[in-house]
Amino acid sequence: MTANLKATLLAIGCAVLCVLGSALTPLLVAAEEPIHVLANSHAYIFGSQVRFHLEAESAAPIQSVALAYRTSDTQGTTVEAMTFGSEMQVSVDHIHEIGQRYIRPFVEISYWWTIVNVAGAKLTTETQSFSYADNRFAWETLGQETVNVHWYRGDVQIAQQSLDVAVAAVARARQDIQLDAIYKPVDIYLYVNAEDLRLALPAGLPSGADALTLYETNVILVPYGPEATNIPSLRRILPHEVTHALIHEATQSDFDDVPMWLSEGLATSVEYEFAPDPDAQLLLEQAMDKRGALSLNRLCAEFPHDWAAARLAYVQSASVVGYVRDLHGRQALRDLVAAYADGATCDGGVQRVFGFSLERLDLSWREHMAPRNAWTVFWEGNGAWVILVVLFAGMPLLFLHPSRRRKVRDG
Repeated sequence: MTANLKATLLAIGCAVLCVLGSALTPLLVAAEEPIHVLANSHAYIFGSQVRFHLEAESAAPIQSVALAYRTSDTQGTTVEAMTFGSEMQVSVDHIHEIGQRYIRPFVEISYWWTIVNVAGAKLTTETQSFSYADNRFAWETLGQETVNVHWYRGDVQIAQQSLDVAVAAVARARQDIQLDAIYKPVDIYLYVNAEDLRLALPAGLPSGADALTLYETNVILVPYGPEATNIPSLRRILPHEVTHALIHEATQSDFDDVPMWLSEGLATSVEYEFAPDPDAQLLLEQAMDKRGALSLNRLCAEFPHDWAAARLAYVQSASVVGYVRDLHGRQALRDLVAAYADGATCDGGVQRVFGFSLERLDLSWREHMAPRNAWTVFWEGNGAWVILVVLFAGMPLLFLHPSRRRKVRDG
């Protein structure tokens, strides 16, 4: 082999090695530059903030870190890009402020990180989940198939009574609300007082609220602990809120389309079966006397903010629901809920079920409830007896009258 040929072959070999070396370099670099997660954790201060923490390192500078997280009661995912210098090792935190973006108590929070370095390597961590529970208290639990009651202070016997009321209310509400199955039990959390409950509530909620139902998670928060003095309040509140939870279960994303007069009317009518309002009938009669009853059209989307008018709205809505039940049967109420679950408007649901307008339903209810004069009331209650008395009183005259006529003819 000549010297020129050897030189040529050597040059070709070097060129091949250079090409192969260039092709293999990214693979070798990628293999030498994996991303390692050193720490991945979370912590929260209930009612204040949730903190996510990550530490990672890489042989090549880390280019980007992003946190993604979501809660079990929503469909959306929050993505937050972290800020840091171009470094081989990073330590980042993201703090979610509850006061700025409310997170409902007792939801599951899931999160994961995505890390990319300048060499193009990418790592997505496994999803981690935790419960955002109110960890200020050591909760105890009593439960049945459809309801769980949680409490941290008080009498277990009262907690059991609360559970019994809630379970009975579920059974009663299901008579008017069509539900093939309850997919998630209703979880009731009994706080000892309003102050303990405050951190669990969203900002801007009206003060003095009796309870808060978090429909997306079937959670009911109540500021009455399991104590004997609270039994009247619990018998009033729990049936009402449980009914709302079942309406949401039956309508899901169309829950907001259910008119207030039907939603609150159903809840209030169930409430009255466990804790009757002794003043409700008088309040309604006074409103009818003064022509002060609210129109159903006004009660489609919201109730009045004035306390007295709002109370009348609850009483009136329960009366309308009772009127529909008595006149058309429970199936009519189930059909109404189904119509609104199907996206019907306030008037459209009534049209679909009854074939007439909401205004006509309002008018027929008013005619049914219209004040009656004393004579009408007396006659309805005593008319049959009056007729019997008149008949018995007139019977001697029937016998005496013919005899008188015979005496006249004989004379």
